[in-house]
Amino acid sequence: MSVLKEIRRRITSVGSTKQITKAMKLVSAAKLKKAQDLMHNGQNFAFKLGEIIINSIEDVKRQGAIFAHPLLEHRKKINKVRIIVIGADRGLCGGYNVNLFKALEEEVASFGAEVEFVLFGRQAVNIARRLNYQVVREYIDLPEQIQLWPIEELTYEVIGDFISGKCDKLYICYTKFNSTVSQKVVIEKILPFSVVDLALNKESLGQVKGTGVSTRGVKYSSSPQDILAKVMPIMMTVIIKQAIFIAKTSEHAARMTAMDSATHNADELIANLKLFYNRARQSSITTELLDVLGGANAVK
Repeated sequence: MSVLKEIRRRITSVGSTKQITKAMKLVSAAKLKKAQDLMHNGQNFAFKLGEIIINSIEDVKRQGAIFAHPLLEHRKKINKVRIIVIGADRGLCGGYNVNLFKALEEEVASFGAEVEFVLFGRQAVNIARRLNYQVVREYIDLPEQIQLWPIEELTYEVIGDFISGKCDKLYICYTKFNSTVSQKVVIEKILPFSVVDLALNKESLGQVKGTGVSTRGVKYSSSPQDILAKVMPIMMTVIIKQAIFIAKTSEHAARMTAMDSATHNADELIANLKLFYNRARQSSITTELLDVLGGANAVK
């Protein structure tokens, strides 16, 4: 009987866990929808800003001028590389955080320079500490609204460090969202900008739906050089913010998938426990019947 009680207790415990994982899956699904909307809206803004940069670069070329800016400086000797890592504050999202650092370990060895990290998310901070990575700034327990994150502050701090020579290259590492069940870790260079980075890609700009009115043919009061000088720091902020939007979308998708898998595993475990319980109960009943029959035969 004690075995049966233990099995019943385990079935109840697993059932409670299943309710929690199912609820977490539903919460992540709702958050995923909101994150996808932010990701698409940010993508549209980035494309429009990219079009402005493309037009300005084309105007500079038509004038036969050369545009120079500190953020375009490609240094021959790379002493320090800084990587912004977009992780998660909470776990229960499968290998979301671990996969970031698996990809990083492969890349860091190839840089051939001192590497320092800017980390978003408590889980990312914990993993980086275990790996003894050099962390220059960390952001944890940030609000759910990404618009309230200190992204502009980080952007101008990094720009200052790049111009002053404290950082020779800047990368951003995040999980790119492909679909609900498919996400991939990417490491993209932000600084120094190249003309290709600034111009993005005309074909991809043209393929985006719902991006609004085209900026081609628009006349600006400032010179193309002034526009580029002012827009590039904004573009860098947009790139970082858009990476965070995409990373958050991937995080919610990963958590939803992980909780869905946990719910299915709980169902299977409950089914197996019930089967084991029924067998144990049947065995107990059979044993009791044999005892009764044995006692009856002894009386005869």
